[in-house]
Amino acid sequence: MATTTDDDVRRRGLSSVLKPPEFQSASSLVKVEIGAKSHRGVKRHDNEDHYLVMRLRRDLQMLATSLPKSDLPPRQFEERAYAMLVADGLGSQGSGSLAGRVALSTIANLAVHYGEWNLRIDPTTAAQVIDKGLFLYGSADQAVEARSAGIEALSEMATALTVAYSVGDHLFVANVGHTRAYLFREGRLT
Repeated sequence: MATTTDDDVRRRGLSSVLKPPEFQSASSLVKVEIGAKSHRGVKRHDNEDHYLVMRLRRDLQMLATSLPKSDLPPRQFEERAYAMLVADGLGSQGSGSLAGRVALSTIANLAVHYGEWNLRIDPTTAAQVIDKGLFLYGSADQAVEARSAGIEALSEMATALTVAYSVGDHLFVANVGHTRAYLFREGRLT
């Protein structure tokens, strides 16, 4: 028969006071299926389009603790967002393909460098997402322009760029040029 010590009574008394609120991020509730394909179209000889899909996430893992399980959030917690980008290159002799590559790789590298990914959206963070999108678009444009500078064969290179950023039940879409973004919801394509 086990005896109850003063320490056991004290611990039970403290544990009953600590009731951490349950929390589940909206981004962890959304299921995302991704598919991607590029086609040169009927008017072009070469395919100058590129796409990039990135999953951004942050997570928490309890690695060691002396605290009771009841005092802690789940041992693992993860939040996710998805960035989906399409660059439709414009230009002759493969320069459009290069423009798309430069734009997408610029954005991907800046995402790593400036990794303040907003995974919970409220009015303040929505404004930050828009500001970050403007920064990324401007940086991609500057990179394409810098890559073509002084090279006659690249003087006409450009790219259309469409980006969708999905986090939880929020979706941000940005577009420059003629490429389109479609939303497929409840069996309808919009």
